[in-house]
Amino acid sequence: MDTSIDILHEILARLKRDVQDLSAELVLLLIPTPSQIEPELDRVRIQRVCQILNLGAEELKLEDELCQRLTRIAINMGVAVVDLRSEFSEIREKTGQPLYYRTDWHCNTTAHEAIATRLLRQLEEMTGS
Repeated sequence: MDTSIDILHEILARLKRDVQDLSAELVLLLIPTPSQIEPELDRVRIQRVCQILNLGAEELKLEDELCQRLTRIAINMGVAVVDLRSEFSEIREKTGQPLYYRTDWHCNTTAHEAIATRLLRQLEEMTGS
């Protein structure tokens, strides 16, 4: 994981430079995984992934640590971060609706609507609109 973080750090730094050259802003969007938001809906698949990767269920908490590390890197570089974990968790708690397709774990329309709403709010904050 450390090597991957180092590579990501370099990629983010390069993107930040490229975006500055264009007089634009870079925003890091952290989209949570299904196991972070609704693990109860796909226990069998999560267990299978743990077996394939030779991980214990607790080791999947690695996703939260990864989000925290990425956030620190971005903030230290002056890159805005939009972390959707709380928004997704709130939607899940309030509506009970899933935010991911069961077939491939990609975000469904409910999740995409939440992403668009949050990004719009971020852009409004950044531009003062």
